[in-house]
Amino acid sequence: DDRRARQQIPTLRMLTESLASLSVRGKRAVRRLRRALPDTVKISLVDGFSQVGGGALPLLELPSKLLSISIDGNSAGTLEKRLRNFSVPIVGRIRNETYLLDVRTILEPDIPVIISALLSISGEVKQL
Repeated sequence: DDRRARQQIPTLRMLTESLASLSVRGKRAVRRLRRALPDTVKISLVDGFSQVGGGALPLLELPSKLLSISIDGNSAGTLEKRLRNFSVPIVGRIRNETYLLDVRTILEPDIPVIISALLSISGEVKQL
């Protein structure tokens, strides 16, 4: 049963999510992040690709929506390293000197964690 499999297998759900759904979720995430973060943190939604990688599909790229994130005074490499080393590691990628998180792989409970990490990096302290 395809529908049941997508509900119960997170990776399958991520791989089969529509671009329209990713766009809606991405816009919602951008609004939430912008409300919670200082102006020194820049967030935008951009077109891109999910890199499936590994197994039988090592080169497959799926159209996706990505969060482009920058913090004043931090290079993309610094941001990537600090997020990866956060208490709950956040794994993104860098393309063209821009740090990116794939909306396809962000779950709703991840948003507060991303906010906390970005607040920590930006030097802001807020109660969530």
